[in-house]
Amino acid sequence: MKKWIIIWSLALLGVQQANAQHTESIPFESILQKISAEKGIVVLNLWATWCKPCVTELPHFQKLQDSLAGANFQVWLGSADLSAQVKNVAPFLAAKELTMRSFHISDAGDSNWINKADPSFSGAIPATLVFRDGVKVGFHEGAFNEEELFTFIAQYRSERHDHKDHK
Repeated sequence: MKKWIIIWSLALLGVQQANAQHTESIPFESILQKISAEKGIVVLNLWATWCKPCVTELPHFQKLQDSLAGANFQVWLGSADLSAQVKNVAPFLAAKELTMRSFHISDAGDSNWINKADPSFSGAIPATLVFRDGVKVGFHEGAFNEEELFTFIAQYRSERHDHKDHK
């Protein structure tokens, strides 16, 4: 009987690890470099596990990703959790069934990355950046409800967009 319990426990552990989201911990500049190599639109949501407005809006970003998948469109997550909390990020995303590409901003404890996101960025999260073909075309500081998010992103999916930042 103990043998079956051990086998069953290991099997469950394997399923949990297979479903766990991998979150690479890299400096913010490296995330921007990865985005610069992408074609199409990349939405980067800056968030943290301890930020209630961030957590509330994450399902909206997942819905956005799911609804536009395969349309030259991606949603990425950039966790601003401090390094001591990074171990919590992947399990948190897995528990919430969030499948977007995820990064941990390894230099989140250093405020220098904030100006790299946007000169007008106060550092308050959530915040969202929009890139088209690797070039930042939009920025929004603050939380979205689902309708606001979809409306905000729609303007960047238009071919006639003038590439000005929106706040």
